[in-house]
Formats: sequence, structure tokens, C-alpha cells
Amino acid sequence: MIRVAVCVFLSLPLIVAGCDDGPLPAAPTVQPQVAKTVAAPVVASKPAVKAAVRPELADRDFNATEHNRDPFISDLKQPPPKPGGIKFTGKLHCPKFALDELKLIAVIGGGTGARAMFRTPRGKGVVVKRGDHLGASADRVSRIFSDRVIIERRVTSEDEQKSGTQVIRLHGSAKKPT
Repeated sequence: MIRVAVCVFLSLPLIVAGCDDGPLPAAPTVQPQVAKTVAAPVVASKPAVKAAVRPELADRDFNATEHNRDPFISDLKQPPPKPGGIKFTGKLHCPKFALDELKLIAVIGGGTGARAMFRTPRGKGVVVKRGDHLGASADRVSRIFSDRVIIERRVTSEDEQKSGTQVIRLHGSAKKPT
């Protein structure tokens, strides 16, 4: 209803302007046109346009160079792996957080297919399985039990490589490494 009132209000000046009592303008008269003969324009003869010549292509034209880059190959170079580094066999979860910051909140399933759920300090849940790596130090999930998760820690220094385990209990604090 309001829309109708607004439309009528806005169109009122147009209606008033169209209802003027002044004299009507005269209708335009149309002059009959007489057909005139026009001479065809004289066109100077142009030289014939040569057809586009396609260059011959060879296999070397498709090799990637600095001037001819392959769009399907990334320019980013992968860093070489560090010698003596840890070789991951599973996924790396929560690389921004230390292991002590993660809280074990659930264990799902049992046996070899068991999964453990950790909560990050930001409140995000992360599900890991045996063989996955966890935390900033990339510690490996060694075993998952119904009430605890055993994490294998590897500490590599210039002289030696030490390994130990850490037990993280469900709804409890972590036991110190052995």
C-alpha cells in the first residue's frame, strides 16, 4: 500500500505537466524524397594483401626457457631435505603447538585402528592415528590405548640422537618422558 502511494506521489508532477491546456504543436510534415543517382565512388586499386605466413615450429620451440615458460610447471623450488632429519611415515598434525599444549580428550576405537583426539589451545579438535606425527617437535604417535597415548620423542643433537617416550593420559596430565 505504501509503495502505491509513493508511486502516485512521484508521478503526480508528470501527470500535471501532461495536462496542459496550451495549443498542440503542429505535426511534422514529410517531404517526398526524389531518387538521386549517385556515381559509384572511384576506388584506387590497392596492392593485394599477402596471406599470413605461419612460422614452421620445431621441438626446440616447446622447451621451457627463460623466455618461453611452461605454465604447468611451478617456479617455486622445493628445499632439499635436511640430511639426518626425521623421515615422516604419517601426517604432521599441529606443527604450531608444543606437545604439552595439546590435550587428549578422546580415544576412538581400539586395536590397530584406534584413533586419538587432541584439542589445541585454540579449541580445534585433531584426530591422529598410530604413525602420525604430532606437535612442533614432530613426535610420533607410537601406541594408542583406551586410556592413554604413547608418544615417541626423538631429540637430535650434533653429537647424538636420543629417543624416549611420553605418556599422555586421557583427562589427565602427561607423564614425564622416560
